[in-house]
Amino acid sequence: MGKTIGITGGTGLVGSQLSRKLVDAGYNVVVFSRSRESKEGRIEYALWNPEKKEIAISALSRLDGMVHLAGAGVADKRWTKQRKEEILRSRTDATDFIVESMKKYAPNCKVFVSASATGFYGQDRGGNAFVECDHAGNGFLADVCTRWEQAAQAADSFARVVIFRFGIVLAVEGGVIPKFLAPMKLGLAAVLGSGRQMLSWVHISDLTCMIKTALRQEQYSGVYNAVSPGPVSNKELVQEIARQKGGNFFTLAVPGFVLRFMLGAAAGEVLASCTASSSKLAAAGFVFQFPDIKTAVCAVLHHQAGQYTFQPNSSKS
Repeated sequence: MGKTIGITGGTGLVGSQLSRKLVDAGYNVVVFSRSRESKEGRIEYALWNPEKKEIAISALSRLDGMVHLAGAGVADKRWTKQRKEEILRSRTDATDFIVESMKKYAPNCKVFVSASATGFYGQDRGGNAFVECDHAGNGFLADVCTRWEQAAQAADSFARVVIFRFGIVLAVEGGVIPKFLAPMKLGLAAVLGSGRQMLSWVHISDLTCMIKTALRQEQYSGVYNAVSPGPVSNKELVQEIARQKGGNFFTLAVPGFVLRFMLGAAAGEVLASCTASSSKLAAAGFVFQFPDIKTAVCAVLHHQAGQYTFQPNSSKS
C-alpha cells in the first residue's frame, strides 16, 4: 500500500497536476475540498473548510505527508481593501488551521510542504538575484508571504517543513501563457508596461516534480525558490510565445496607467521586476526538465495543440 499524501488546493492549477503525478508514482492522494466528498481511484476528496474550522479527521489521520497549496488567487480580481484581506486570511488563517489540525489528528504526517511566492522579495534591488536567505521586501505581497511562511513554519515541531516560493507558473491549463495567447488571436503581442521587468518563472511539470521530490527526500528542508535557472523579461517571454506560435503580430505596449485602471494596486506587482535564484535547488541535486524559456514555452504550446507528452526525468523521481 502506497503512502498517503494530503493536498489543499488540490483542484487548482498546480494541485490537480500534482495529484495525478503522485498517483502515477504510487501514492494515494487525499484532496481536501470545500465542495466534494468522493473517491476516484486513488484520489479521495475529503471535506475541509478553514473558515468554519471543519476538516475530515478520519482522512487527516491517515496522512503520511501534506502539501498545502490553498489560497485566494492574487491576480484574479481587482485589489480592493476587502480582496486584499481575503488574500491574506486565505493564506495565514488557513495555514494556521491546517497546521493545528495536523498536530492534533495526523500523528504519522512527518512532512509538510507549503507554497509561498517570490513576491516575498518585493522589487529587484539591483545586484544579484534573490536567494532564500535574503530578507523580505516591502509591500503587500511581501507581507502576505512573510506571514504565510511564518504560519507554515509552526509545523516544524512535529514535521519536516519545506516551503517553495513559486515563481510565475507556465502551463497550458492556466497561469500567464493563456493570458498572453488571448490577444494573439487578434494579431497582438501584448507587452506589459516597459516590458523590461524580469520574471522568475517555472514550468508546471518542474514545479510538481520539486514537490514530489521534497516529499520523498529528507534532505529537503526549509525554503527554496521554485524558479527556473533562466529568468527573462516580460518582453522576452511575449516574444518567445509569439515566435513559437507563428504568424505576424503587432507588438502592443500596455501602459502602466491602463493596468492600474484595470487591476488597481495589483498592477504594481504585474509591473515589478523580481529575479530569484534557483541555485539552492541545484545544490540539492534537482535537475530541471525545462531550464530555459524556449523549451518551456515549446512544451506548453505543443501540449495545448495535443502534441506534447511530458516524460519525467529519472533523476527527479
